[in-house]
Amino acid sequence: MKITKDKENLIIKIPLMQEENNCYDDLKIMTDNLIGVIDGDICTINQLNDLSYKGTQQTGRVYIVVSKYADDDEKKKFFNLCIELGIGIDIYPLCSKCGKTIYGVHTWGDDGAECFKCNKIIK
Repeated sequence: MKITKDKENLIIKIPLMQEENNCYDDLKIMTDNLIGVIDGDICTINQLNDLSYKGTQQTGRVYIVVSKYADDDEKKKFFNLCIELGIGIDIYPLCSKCGKTIYGVHTWGDDGAECFKCNKIIK
């Protein structure tokens, strides 16, 4: 990351690509460095942690909070911005019962995705 300024703006340059982090081979393969995230009503651009040694990637730290209270129109604009910038996007599902974000494995009920707490699988 490189941070500079001109007379009126702070300029932050974040690389779009990063070198894969694979300790099992010596290949120099480039992969994405950023991912857009929609987490309920929060839209952010995050670092994308490369775990190619495990064959996967994960969402990392937040670089830019684009919108903290996004409505559906703002989410669509953010989604289109990510497409325009060539950045992947991760949209977390919301529990159809309690409305909280589901970050991992979940069940599926009559109304859609359900967290385990609402599904009462775990008491």
